[in-house]
Amino acid sequence: MGAYFSVGGERMDFKTKMKSLRVQNHFTQEEIAHKLFVSRKTISSWENGRSYPDINTLIKISDVYCISLDKLLREDEIMLKQYNDSFQADKKNSYIFRYSYLLNSILLFLIYADFVWTNLPFEKTIEIIFWINFYVLCLHLPIKFKKFISQITWKQGVILLFIGIVTFGLQATQLFSSPKDEVRSAYLIGFWTGYVIKKALPAFSLWLMIFLLPVLDNKHKSSM
Repeated sequence: MGAYFSVGGERMDFKTKMKSLRVQNHFTQEEIAHKLFVSRKTISSWENGRSYPDINTLIKISDVYCISLDKLLREDEIMLKQYNDSFQADKKNSYIFRYSYLLNSILLFLIYADFVWTNLPFEKTIEIIFWINFYVLCLHLPIKFKKFISQITWKQGVILLFIGIVTFGLQATQLFSSPKDEVRSAYLIGFWTGYVIKKALPAFSLWLMIFLLPVLDNKHKSSM
């Protein structure tokens, strides 16, 4: 048997509707959070007006409470404005992502072409543009990919960083074991660290672009 919702013609904003729906259907915050696959804290945030659910979650709410999306969103101008602003921001983000992705493809081709045809003109300029564009691309990554990144805890990040530093340190120790070469070793370690990062970034960028290709294709289809 589905949940129900009645307000007796009374005007309600979204946060009041959320609490009223839950109370009328005898759900605790924990129970409704479980049904919507969110945390109890998130439910509390919605009921206090501190945040709003995304579109996919709104559809789940509509199904759980057997209420139309129109009734859920009606009369809450602040919420409607937020969704409109979010839509416009997502549209702009998608536009920047698409063209940054395409520019990154061209720049990667030129960078890897330099391995075959050395001394290409504007080599340094191409590298600088690549670094800037790659930064812009990372700022406008799709939400799903950002969520995947956000799931990596700071502890996991520290462990990965520690492993990288130790591995590099062991290699450096083997290369530069003489006490007389401490200054030279420090210089070379810094130089090779920068060199490795410089060479590894295009490879990482290529992997990222392959991973994001289906996302780009979906965004293109949705805009047609």
